[in-house]
Amino acid sequence: MTDVSPSLSNAHAEDTTPEAAASTHLTDSSPETSTPPPVEALNATEAIAPAAEALEPESAPPAAPAVDTAPAASTLSAAEAPDADSAEAPAETTPVKETARKKQGERKSRKPATERTQRSIGFIALPVEISQLAKKYGVNHPGLVMGKYAVLLRMQDKQLQYAFTLEQKKRILQKVAHLMSHDKALQNVWQSQKAERDAVLQSSQARQVALSSQSPVVFATEHPLSALGLDLHPLFGFPQIQAQDIKGALRQFAETHWLPMQADASAASQTLQQIFGSASQEGEVVFHDAWPAQWPALSVEQMTNHHPAYYQNQEAPGDWQTPEAACFLSLKPGARFDFAFSARRPDHSALLDQVENWLHEALASEGLGAYRQLGYGRWKTRHTPAPAQWEGEVHLVSPAFMAGSGQGPEDCRLRPGMLKGLLRWWWRTLHAGFLSPRELSSLESAIFGSSKHKGGLQLQLESNEQTQARRYRPEDLLHQLPSAEARRRSPGLVYLGYGFFSENAKRYYVGPEVSWKLSFQAQDVTWQHKGQAISLSAEQILISAQSALWLLCHYGGLGQRKRKGFGSLQLNTELPLSEDGCLEAAARLRQHCGLRQSFEDERAQSAALMQRIELADMHTPWKNPWFVLHQLGESLQTFMQEHKHQVEKKALGLPRAMTPPLNGSFEAAAPVEDRHAAPYCLHLARHRDGALSVRFVGFPASRLPDFAESQRLLSALAQHLRTDIAARVSAQPEEPVLDLSSPATAEGEGRRERRERRPRPQGEGESNTQRERRPRREKPAGGGKFAPRPAGERPERRPRRPEREPLPEPTHWTERPGRRPRTESGPGRNRQLAGLPQAGEWYEVTLLEERTKKDGWRATESKSGLSGPVVNTSMVPGDAEPGQKVQMIVHAVNKLEMMFRWPTDKEREAREKAASGAAGKGRRK
Repeated sequence: MTDVSPSLSNAHAEDTTPEAAASTHLTDSSPETSTPPPVEALNATEAIAPAAEALEPESAPPAAPAVDTAPAASTLSAAEAPDADSAEAPAETTPVKETARKKQGERKSRKPATERTQRSIGFIALPVEISQLAKKYGVNHPGLVMGKYAVLLRMQDKQLQYAFTLEQKKRILQKVAHLMSHDKALQNVWQSQKAERDAVLQSSQARQVALSSQSPVVFATEHPLSALGLDLHPLFGFPQIQAQDIKGALRQFAETHWLPMQADASAASQTLQQIFGSASQEGEVVFHDAWPAQWPALSVEQMTNHHPAYYQNQEAPGDWQTPEAACFLSLKPGARFDFAFSARRPDHSALLDQVENWLHEALASEGLGAYRQLGYGRWKTRHTPAPAQWEGEVHLVSPAFMAGSGQGPEDCRLRPGMLKGLLRWWWRTLHAGFLSPRELSSLESAIFGSSKHKGGLQLQLESNEQTQARRYRPEDLLHQLPSAEARRRSPGLVYLGYGFFSENAKRYYVGPEVSWKLSFQAQDVTWQHKGQAISLSAEQILISAQSALWLLCHYGGLGQRKRKGFGSLQLNTELPLSEDGCLEAAARLRQHCGLRQSFEDERAQSAALMQRIELADMHTPWKNPWFVLHQLGESLQTFMQEHKHQVEKKALGLPRAMTPPLNGSFEAAAPVEDRHAAPYCLHLARHRDGALSVRFVGFPASRLPDFAESQRLLSALAQHLRTDIAARVSAQPEEPVLDLSSPATAEGEGRRERRERRPRPQGEGESNTQRERRPRREKPAGGGKFAPRPAGERPERRPRRPEREPLPEPTHWTERPGRRPRTESGPGRNRQLAGLPQAGEWYEVTLLEERTKKDGWRATESKSGLSGPVVNTSMVPGDAEPGQKVQMIVHAVNKLEMMFRWPTDKEREAREKAASGAAGKGRRK
């Protein structure tokens, strides 16, 4: 049952009747006798989530208040080396309202700052008894699921303060989104309350304007789970847009856009004061919360900051830094809301026309919500937005594997934040080696925006057609490609797309030739540098964005494994640029800003276009990108096997698993430890005749282990690719016909059969009435036993059932020959498991990032190399992370996998007692 009781909420506890609840929405959004809140606080300014939002490091110091944008956003795994360049977000910040509240609390508090810092934890959980009751009876109120009942402790949990991990927060937000989509009781409550509210608004002659969103919408929130998200109604749980956000957005638009255009500035200022009020006068217009006009759909978005130390001015934007991810709730595109405002007196109803005009113009030009510079917060209005200064079209050449907070088909899509993060990465390659990391970060923030400053570039992204993700099934494709060229070698496509082809992974991709419309809007900004205010024109910002886009579409791609040729982009709209043209535009920008023009190798701590190792396009007659990627993977695998057991291969990206014996030595320079993206990019380009060519560009990494060694190995790789690809083209000028006509995957589609079912033998599965029966002998009339059968008489035998046909021999490595054979029992089985860990023994294991189908933990034991699930995964502490080494008990083991069990407190005490007893006996001896 849906819980909408006011007693379960932390707000509006005084009014419990529907009439009182409806009347609360007719009040003004701000106190009538106080100064209106600042524009930054009212206009839904955004910030990356606070301390508990990080993926790897669990804490980060809060920064300055946020203004209207934060660059960012990737949906990719932190463990994928090629994904370090996907998208970035600047250093984490705290919203304005939260910062002001913290300052006020510091003035009132008498405790020292150090003690307050130690107590600043993420969440306070419910007592165990209440958690057990909530588990028993269930909680269906979205606000409570995301708030008070977000943490339901187990009986063995003793802590009061609970620190969330990213996966835990993601599951909570996904549960809220699921409730909003499937709980009919919530929708019934919304319908009844909306009808009562509409009646009250009509009686007060309020103006209602229904508008729909064009893009995902998100707001700044004050919530322990995330500083970004949605405001849920405290009583009824559905999303709403607060009146103060609407009022602040309209006031900012009126003061910055409408007021300068008025001939009579004095009369216009009086109109503003009359509508919005001042410190001594209340406004004549009342702004109400915006309620959904139709039941909205929610989604869970994820953004990743791939260079946290760079945005905190601590390091260069290197591809070795650990990403920090944050997830939050957002409204899906198409959400329709009723914006309502009313006049305090009937003689001021004419002011409502002006407010309605501002509403349409503000939402058309500026949008409403957070991350508007990344494409969020766009609304459909009757006003046409300002024309973009540049419009173009990009399309995919090779398949792109994308993901978001999940890896379902709805998450496989291109987001504006992802694209803007890629533009940032390629823009930095133009200036790396000329500017210091601090200068690079400051100039980048002025152009693309940051959590502290609004940038001069704004982009919009729109798919040209209904982009539908497809489920990648290796069995549909790999058997059509040439088999591996040698034993103990994977097919080229499997090698190049490592991570996509695991048996249990469900991966989705967007096919080639999908296109998007892209538009840039630039405005003049002022860059503060060394105490000077430097003006950057809209034209300079636009040229910088176009240069980054040209490099992205010429060398790069999007999605996972984009540095290996997946997700290659190509421009449909010609830009009059080249590599030298992009470098010249960057030089003119540095000259305008008074920055140095000399390039130094020592200053290039990240990928620099001036140091690139480039090959001319390697033309092929092939037209299918899957086949080209397969051949590219075979060529790359050949190069790696030529350097078998050579540790120097680690200069091509970390981590890299290698089997002994190892030759040579390799030690990455600090701060690189065990992670670094591949220092090269492979790209597919399509020509007018439809044929594909391969491009290679390498960026020598000064920390793998030094610039000279990285340059030497990248040059050798480039030369090998040129020779080997040419030989493959000569050997196989014609490509095979690949059939990828499987239908696009809809959400919730079940798993297809990997092979056709065997035909059922005759007679099997028939009903008893259809099956032929043997006639029974008659019993003697006088009773007793059956008479013996006469000599020589033999009944006719029942025909035997036809035997099942044996399974055909597998013709390809992806075809499984049916069920796994049973494990032998008895002494033979014990001989097979000799030397393996036995059930009940304690071992040090490593937690894996890969999860089970039910999202449980998996672990691996290093000596045997076996891995398997943790059977009591609910007992694993919430702060456990992938890669962590822990002590577990072997639950079961066979020659294929091993199952583990998290030890209980009693088992740990018994083990410690046994260990201490054994130590005592040793001392007595």
